Amino acid sequence: ILCILFMLSGCKYTTNTDADVVVTIFPQYDIVKWIAEDYLDVYLVIPPGVDTHSYDPSVDDILNIKKCDLFIYTTPSLEQWAPGLKDDGITLELSNNPNIHLEKVLEKEEHHTHHGEHDHDPHIWTSPIYVKYMVEDICNALIEIDPSHQDIFINNKSNSRNIYKQSSNDS
Repeated sequence: ILCILFMLSGCKYTTNTDADVVVTIFPQYDIVKWIAEDYLDVYLVIPPGVDTHSYDPSVDDILNIKKCDLFIYTTPSLEQWAPGLKDDGITLELSNNPNIHLEKVLEKEEHHTHHGEHDHDPHIWTSPIYVKYMVEDICNALIEIDPSHQDIFINNKSNSRNIYKQSSNDS
């Protein structure tokens, strides 16, 4: 009996398969939480401080992505494993916004050479202008999966714009 219990305990793992939204990196997580508040359950794939460029998703990560209603990632050049991972539901690749243009990298940065080189800078969340587009796209996707909270999401999106305007005026 002890052997059977030992073998069964080795097969047990914890997942957050109830997540409505799965995001790959913290800037996206922060935007989703700002807009959706606690109305939607959000799962962050890559914890803060972990190198995004070389991250490989765990089995739990993949299960969460497959079962969620909305999967958000930045760009295939940053999360090479993300495209095509979700079969049904909504996948939002933030770099697909026609107003977001990945900037050409003039010099290969040393920290990218050991993680795979990028021809374009995938770090779109560092641009306040691109963040505005990301907020808009994320809000629209949240409304698509949860239209019952549309007014709250739109209001929170508008409030986030006021914060970006204020921070732009402070600099």
